[in-house]
Amino acid sequence: MPRFLLLFIAALFAGCAAQRTAPPADESLSKIMPLPEQTVEGKPQPRPATLPSYRGQAETRARTAESYSGPAVLSLLKQARSALSAGRNDQASAALERALRIEPKNPFVWQTLAAVHLHGQRAEQAEATAEKSISLSQNNPYVAAESWQLIAKARSLLGDETGAEAAQLKADELKDSLTN
Repeated sequence: MPRFLLLFIAALFAGCAAQRTAPPADESLSKIMPLPEQTVEGKPQPRPATLPSYRGQAETRARTAESYSGPAVLSLLKQARSALSAGRNDQASAALERALRIEPKNPFVWQTLAAVHLHGQRAEQAEATAEKSISLSQNNPYVAAESWQLIAKARSLLGDETGAEAAQLKADELKDSLTN
């Protein structure tokens, strides 16, 4: 019986240590997600999106996956990056899918998966996955800026130059807000 009790206590502490608490989102997702386009004289025009203010928040946000993720996910991210640099997109995707089973709400993993999709010329998947990363980022400007840049590249690959410019503008505004 004492052995079972020790195992139970160890498992309880391990579970508590593995939980992460994210800061509450203070802005609605509609402010950072793409807005529907308006049509002017039959041509689509991007609507201006209001970006959330990150002043005073950036220093409390994780800048990299290494400062956010657990050791198992970090190992899988390393495997994915290595596979991607070797041109093995399928292996990179598989490693990231495993990472998402461990930490399904990790915006850095979703962002890396978007980059893998983009590298594999799957622009629509890249855009959707980058949007997922933004939605999970809890207004983290480091994640959002990089994800908007991926969206810009995906839209450009799809031939949507207007959408690509709008997404790049959002990425640039976010990066500027981090330096101010």
